[in-house]
Amino acid sequence: MMELFKNVIVNNIIFCRFSPMVFLYLSSTIPSVFLLELELLETRILISNSTMDQDTLEQETNFSTYTNWAQILEQIMVLVLVVGRWLAPKGEMNRDQLTQLLLLYIGLGADILDMLNMIKTPGVDTNWQVAIAGLCLFSCALLQFTLVLTQSSDPPETNNEQDTQTPVNGSRRSCCASEVWSLLSGLCQQDGPFLVFRLYLSIGKQVIDELMIFFICKNALTVIIEIYRIIIIHVRHRRQNT
Repeated sequence: MMELFKNVIVNNIIFCRFSPMVFLYLSSTIPSVFLLELELLETRILISNSTMDQDTLEQETNFSTYTNWAQILEQIMVLVLVVGRWLAPKGEMNRDQLTQLLLLYIGLGADILDMLNMIKTPGVDTNWQVAIAGLCLFSCALLQFTLVLTQSSDPPETNNEQDTQTPVNGSRRSCCASEVWSLLSGLCQQDGPFLVFRLYLSIGKQVIDELMIFFICKNALTVIIEIYRIIIIHVRHRRQNT
């Protein structure tokens, strides 16, 4: 039986935990979503190039139903990740940390699923380059679920002051390192690329609607806050070492 998590350790500090089971789950579902969306893209191109007649109208109706079922399956795929993490053993995480992680997963899932809706937006719904780029960003963002970035548990108490200094410092380094890696993961795998992609669609392809503007503002604010938080952690860490 494969272990649920593998610790990623650097210099005796646990940076994160890697989940092989989630990785295998995504390895089996992401290619299916990729092929499904490409098949939908080919159908949209075929319908757009055909003349309007009775057969085309029936084909559009069937395609609309097929698209709705595809969206439901994609949403279920993300919900399985959240529910699966909820039912999985907590390990060293307490309930508060698990709750924060689940709330984070729900927010990530909503933003990631919107990426699939963007490649179906009128104006770019028959563009192969936009579809491939969107699916690649979707796949990359889902890989965040394979990493569980958490703070380490409190260090054990001892009576010797010299002995307690090392575990306390190690715990602080572990917490800081884990938080920085969590911020960098979200910045590089999701918020940064998603912001660039949405700006490209809105400026380069003239795809602008209320939801697009909302997610652009959301990604921009998230990127600013994440960079600001990384700077704060770096400055605080330097002050503690001086």
